[in-house]
Amino acid sequence: MIYYSTWEGETENLVSLEPEPLLQNLKALYKGTEQEELFKCYSFAQEIKNTFVIKSPLYISASFNDQRGWTIKSVALEQDNFDKVLNVTVNRDNKYVQSMPQFFPGNFGNLFYATEDTNMQILSPNFHTTKVSHMPVCTGTFNIHRWFRATSYALINKNLEDIVFNRGDPLYYVKFHREENVQLKRFYMTPKIQKIAKSNMDVKNFLPRTPLVKLYEMFVNSGNQKRIHKEILKQV
Repeated sequence: MIYYSTWEGETENLVSLEPEPLLQNLKALYKGTEQEELFKCYSFAQEIKNTFVIKSPLYISASFNDQRGWTIKSVALEQDNFDKVLNVTVNRDNKYVQSMPQFFPGNFGNLFYATEDTNMQILSPNFHTTKVSHMPVCTGTFNIHRWFRATSYALINKNLEDIVFNRGDPLYYVKFHREENVQLKRFYMTPKIQKIAKSNMDVKNFLPRTPLVKLYEMFVNSGNQKRIHKEILKQV
């Protein structure tokens, strides 16, 4: 079983969309077309096993200019709410990388936890076409039993083009590397759980360039892994 949630907040909880199994999504997408032949391929079925589609909870239209940086045109947001929707990657020299905007950096992102070692891989949504499909998605992998933080949607936008995606558009896939079939179960985010998740996301500001294996060790040794485990499982 894999447990998941969004950031604490009734708005985040209200607008979030459930991760959808990729196979289920593609069968509906290609129903009645010759592409249905794809589902007869055993290697394809194995490849997308335990893979889920993460969809945008909001309609976003963003643009960049040299004076103001990134702005969101689809909705008027105060700075606090803007930061919940969009921020910009900061490099090792503490400079903004405007060509790598991150959407839903915490507040509207998803958090996943496994009760045993499980690598979760963030993948580009290559089976879906959106207005930003030509932009590479920043991907990665981490062990969701030994590290707990929100995922975000980061793009490489070298030409600083306008970015537009709709509510429900596939942003990225997550694949759980487990032999057995994975089921997702939602838990309710609490202040205790969120405090730990935020500390994991903030640690890079104080200990930059720390390898994942060291972060795993710190997370376990601090007792935070046990606290997360207890807080989540007492809900189910």
